[in-house]
Formats: sequence, C-alpha cells, structure tokens
Amino acid sequence: MSSPPRNRSILRWWGFVTVLVSCLVSLTGHAAQPVQLLLRNGDRITGTIIEENASRVILTNHVVGRVQIPIDQIEKRQPVIAATTQPSIPRNTNAPTGLLMPRPSVEQSKRFEELSQLFLTERISAAKFEKLRAEIFGPAPPAGPKRWSGELLASVDVGYGSKTRQYYSGRLKLNFTDKRLRNAFDALHSYGQTEGELAANRLDANDKIDFDLSRRQYLYMLGGAGYDQIRRIDYYIQAGPGFGHRLVNRTNFILNAELGGNYQLQNFEEGRDTHYFYYRLAEELKWSITPKITFEEKLEYTPQWDDFAEFKVRGEVNLRFWLLNNLSLNLTVIDLYDTRVATGINENDLQIRSSIGVKF
Repeated sequence: MSSPPRNRSILRWWGFVTVLVSCLVSLTGHAAQPVQLLLRNGDRITGTIIEENASRVILTNHVVGRVQIPIDQIEKRQPVIAATTQPSIPRNTNAPTGLLMPRPSVEQSKRFEELSQLFLTERISAAKFEKLRAEIFGPAPPAGPKRWSGELLASVDVGYGSKTRQYYSGRLKLNFTDKRLRNAFDALHSYGQTEGELAANRLDANDKIDFDLSRRQYLYMLGGAGYDQIRRIDYYIQAGPGFGHRLVNRTNFILNAELGGNYQLQNFEEGRDTHYFYYRLAEELKWSITPKITFEEKLEYTPQWDDFAEFKVRGEVNLRFWLLNNLSLNLTVIDLYDTRVATGINENDLQIRSSIGVKF
C-alpha cells in the first residue's frame, strides 16, 4: 500500500537531510588521505589527520582511535599511497599515556573496540574515554569498562517586557551497557507560562533496550510514556519490539536503521481513548564533524497497521558544541506530527530549544 501524499511530503525534508549528510560524509571520507608520521624518537604512526594547529596534530586510525602528537616531536610526514596499508602502532612505552601506545594484544584490541563503541554512541564522555583507553594500554589492566553513564541538559527562557514569559525544560539521559546489552533511558520535561497562562506542560519518557546479534544486527525493545497538557493528552503509553541494522559504522559516523512494531494507547482530556498497533520504521544518525562538533539526527515513522492514512512522525536534530570535555552547548529541533489529535489541536508540533548539557 502506498503512503498518502501528506505522508510523503512530511518525510521528504527529513529524507533529504539524511541523504545530504551521508553524501557529505562519504565525500569527506574519500578526501581525507592517510599519512605516516616519522617521530624524532624513531617511531612511526599511520592514520588520518583530523585536526592540526601550531602546537599539535590529532591523528586517528581504526586501532587506537585519536592520538595527539606535539608538533616538535614530528621529524617528517609522508603520504600513504596504498589504501590497504595497515596502521603502524609505535612501541615506545616510555611516551606519555594517551600519546603513543605499544602494539595492542588481541585482548586489548577487543576491549578497546568495546570502549570505542561506548564513546562513539555518546555513552561516555571524552575525558572518561581517554582515561579508560590509557588504562587498557597501560601496564596495569583496567578494572573493567564503565557500565553507567548519563547526561543532564537544561534550558531556560525568561523574558520581562511587553509580555512576560517563563519557559523551562530539562532532559535526563541514562545509559547502561554490558557486552552485548545496552539500555538507554531518555526523559524530557517542559513547562512554561506566557502572561501567567500555561504555555507548556509535557513529559516524554522512553526506554530502549538493544541486544547485539552480531557486529551489525541487533534486536530492540522500546517502551515509553508521558503526557501533554497543552495538546490535551492526559497520558500515553507505547511499547514494541523490532530489529536494527547498522548501515554505516565508521570512526566518526554511525547510521542505523530499524524496523518493528509499536502498540500505542492515548487517553485524551475529552474522554476519548485510542489504542492501535502501528508499524515502526526509524533511522538514527550520529556524525562527529570535528572533535568539538557533533551532529545527531533521528526520524521515526509509525503508520497504523490497517490504515496508512493514520500515522505519526517524530523527527529530532541536535547540533552539539563541546565547550569542555563534559560540558556542551546544544541546539535541538523536534518536530511531531500526529493525524489523531484532540479536537481543536494542530496536528503538527514544532519545538526549537537551546540548552547546556553536562555529561557524567
């Protein structure tokens, strides 16, 4: 069954953004050429330069991730012609931890790969990543990877003038990972008034469990609940399983696609209840544009299983700038579209907010 025209028009913009970003990443990935650095102590290291200034060079490869090298330690640099050249890992164990590391063992490589997944999927901070990486390649074995991590974001918009407004929002993210199992909890609450009248009062909470079947395939279970006083939703509940596939899994770029089902129940203020089963098609993109700038995008499309004219779409885009290792400035856009709403409520709900985030 083909999607209705309004369905396609809503998805067209989000699809264009995803394709454009993927193309840009592909082009920048091909443009970056690997180089080999000859250091003054005789070591050689091969990878791709992602940042360079007057004092240091930041280089990355698929074995040890990011490596910071002071400019005064570099004797010579030369391009790597062969695309299949394996990265050369220095053996100088007297170098500062996190700068030059010995050739890793099989066990170290496995543990580092698990640690990289935690960092690339924003489950641990950059500072924690550097600390655990130093422990993996240091003389003493680490106690184990950090299983819990989280982030707290807060936004305040207060104005006193011709009109008085007060708008607050807070978001809590908690993540747990243990080998093949991951759990992500995300709760967003907003409250606001304009001229003493209620302008926002909503809560959206979701919990998602992923279980890896392989390096690229995984199963998931998604659950959620919340309310929205302005949209006259007393409460809603949703739950459903599905299957996910990692389409792209690069050092600085991740693209996942998911297919599943979702049972949703909504209780409206006017006394009407709706409970339907929906298909769920979703994608998630994470791109580390530079060490300090990251881009995240999510799109979820849930058509009713027996009537594609009834559907929901949720899109979210987040641009993040890291002020410190665990402190970030965020610009977030969330767009919700629901064909089944309370009487007198607009089907589309667009939210734009800036916030400060603290990662722990």
